[in-house]
Amino acid sequence: MYPNRVQTLYGAPAVIFRDHRWTLPVVFMAGEEGILKLPVRMVTFDRHRDSLAPLKGTGPLEAFRSGKISRDTAMLAELVRDHLSPRDDDWIISGMELGLLSDVIQFGSLSETPENETAVTCYRDKSGWDHSIFHLRRPAQELSYKGALADHGHAAVKEGLWNILNWLPETGKIRADKHTLFVDIDLDFFTIPWEKYVFPFPPEVYEGEFFTPAQSPYCWSGLRPVDWMRSLVKSAGLVTVACEPDFCGSKDKAEQVLADVNLFLFESSLE
Repeated sequence: MYPNRVQTLYGAPAVIFRDHRWTLPVVFMAGEEGILKLPVRMVTFDRHRDSLAPLKGTGPLEAFRSGKISRDTAMLAELVRDHLSPRDDDWIISGMELGLLSDVIQFGSLSETPENETAVTCYRDKSGWDHSIFHLRRPAQELSYKGALADHGHAAVKEGLWNILNWLPETGKIRADKHTLFVDIDLDFFTIPWEKYVFPFPPEVYEGEFFTPAQSPYCWSGLRPVDWMRSLVKSAGLVTVACEPDFCGSKDKAEQVLADVNLFLFESSLE
């Protein structure tokens, strides 16, 4: 589950593991250690929404949250192993039912033709808490004109995105208490699917998507998405990285993506 030790990325503890659902025990342990205040906001980069209702129901998740069963890491690991989908498509809703996640801002899960898609999914968990999951495009698009981080009239903004993210558009910064925000990365965000094939981003895509300055109506127009991402990590209390080899095309491709992300986006800060 956790082949790599805890590292530090721009001041935040970072954990790398295989399958995305194992984010939840990491978040729980971070809460137990006082690194995060649970439930916590999450900014995630993912090609998939991962927000289906748990196929096996929410009963054991509710029992964990309420303390009817042991609220410890070992019990949570059993729930993740035995109760959550091995396709990693229900872990976000499960995290909300477990009392670990509050609201989610998800980059990469909105198609290139978003006019028929909703900018936000609202979910009320079985305890009565309301949650929002924002479905956004890649940062380069959302930081530019008509994007969700640059346009007051954007549908996601009208649904409260800037308040939930604590985004200050005038400055281009997130005003966040590190205990209330964490950043999650699924390596398949950096891949291109085509029919039955999946290809890691070539350097040209990193250049275009992360190193080309965004154009916005604010003073930070010209901000590179890569610098925005690094600033986001610096604002976070935790970083999780799911390698997801099954959705990156293979184990070798996932390793290539991790190496490329580390090199291009994080200045080789990860070991």
